[in-house]
Parts: sequence; C-alpha cells; structure tokens
Amino acid sequence: MELGDGARGFFRLIGWLAGIALVVVIVFWILVAIQFHRYQQVPDVGGTARSSAVVAADRGAAAEISSALAQAAPHGASRPASGPTTVSDYCISQRVASFGEQWGPTRCVRTAVGYY
Repeated sequence: MELGDGARGFFRLIGWLAGIALVVVIVFWILVAIQFHRYQQVPDVGGTARSSAVVAADRGAAAEISSALAQAAPHGASRPASGPTTVSDYCISQRVASFGEQWGPTRCVRTAVGYY
C-alpha cells in the first residue's frame, strides 16, 4: 500500500515541525543553563568594598557626615554637649528569590549616629 503525495507531504511537514520544536527546546535549555551559571556566582562583596570607587565614596561620605554632625545642635540649646559618635560601614549582596538562585547587586551603606 503506497501513500499518496498528499499523505507524504503531510508526514514530511510533521517531521519538519517536530525537528524545529526539538531545536527550539534545545536552544531554550542551553539559554536557561547559561543564565543559571551566570547568576549562581556569588558576587565578590569584599572586593567591591575594597574597590577604589567605594573607598573614594567612603571618604567623601565621612567628610560630609562629620560636617553635618558638627553643625547639628538640639533646638534651643546655646551649645550642644557633644557625645560619642558611632559609625557603621557594611556592604551586602542578597539572594533574590526567583527561578533558580540569583544574587542582587552589591550595595554599600554607611550609618552614623551622633549623641549630644
């Protein structure tokens, strides 16, 4: 029993569509694998904290905060009695909860508190 030209063409079309679908699935799998590898690398927070850009920003922030704390005075006081000042510097990168394990950008924060 031979297939007609129409049936042969139909099966040929099904074969091509299956092949194209397989290629799409393989390409998608490769792209997902690349993204997982790329985002699973833990950022170098220590290296970022020691970078020249962060060190320069830290110096600028220290000068600005020191100046602001020196000018701060309680309302109505003729002279503030300056107490201790606390400074906390830290850099952090957090895991982002989504498809796979991803890390957010590293950010550095300085917190200063002056007591009067």
